[in-house]
Amino acid sequence: MIKQYVGPALENLKTIEKEGPFDAVFIDADKVSYPDYLTWAEKNLKIGGLIIGDNTFAWGNIHNTNIQDKELAQKVNALRDFNARIMRNPKFRATILPTGEGLTVGIKIA
Repeated sequence: MIKQYVGPALENLKTIEKEGPFDAVFIDADKVSYPDYLTWAEKNLKIGGLIIGDNTFAWGNIHNTNIQDKELAQKVNALRDFNARIMRNPKFRATILPTGEGLTVGIKIA
């Protein structure tokens, strides 16, 4: 069964996790919190579970080292952290699909 939750995700995770563990987690939420969602997904995904993070090319800014807008810079840095953490995490096998906005896709293996 697929359920969609609408609202501030970080505030709803405690309620949502009671229904786990999960087969899949799709993250399309506040970008600054993507690393927090990854931590949550690591704890709440089944082995073999799928994680997808949307917009992980950061609107074309993922490699931009000269971002003037502070809010955008925070989002981009969080997305960089998310991508780096999932790639280094031995519990996941992950890749970034080169869609227009970037999709980070991983499978929990341990």
